[in-house]
Amino acid sequence: MEQWLTGHIRARRRRRRNLAIVGAVGAGAVSLGLAAWIVLAPREVQERWVDCYAAADLDSAHAGAARSNSDPLEDRDAIALAMCADLWERGLVDGAPHEEAPELALCMRPDRSLAAFPRNAAGVVETDRDLCAGLGLRTPTPAAE
Repeated sequence: MEQWLTGHIRARRRRRRNLAIVGAVGAGAVSLGLAAWIVLAPREVQERWVDCYAAADLDSAHAGAARSNSDPLEDRDAIALAMCADLWERGLVDGAPHEEAPELALCMRPDRSLAAFPRNAAGVVETDRDLCAGLGLRTPTPAAE
């Protein structure tokens, strides 16, 4: 009886340990999947949306624009810049209509969504790469990557 009881207790401990290991691995996998979903914007946002900022500052006023689902995706960067230029001219970015939009730099956030910022605001010519790096962002990569 004592051997049976000891064996039964050991088997129960093994089952509990195995269940704990399986549970920890499962929870880790779910956590990684959730983190990836939070960090990466949905593909729809990456390909079709752009935020247009009033200044080269992530805390500045901004407006968002999205392409129609029927629009082609060939050159998302050029289309994003054109959409922001249109928002600038209509006064939807900084609240004042402009005859001409400022020269815009396109950056990519860590979640791969796009953001456009006015360049040369202080009269200093800087490259898109420099402007984006100064904001902690990078220049866009093609949507297919």
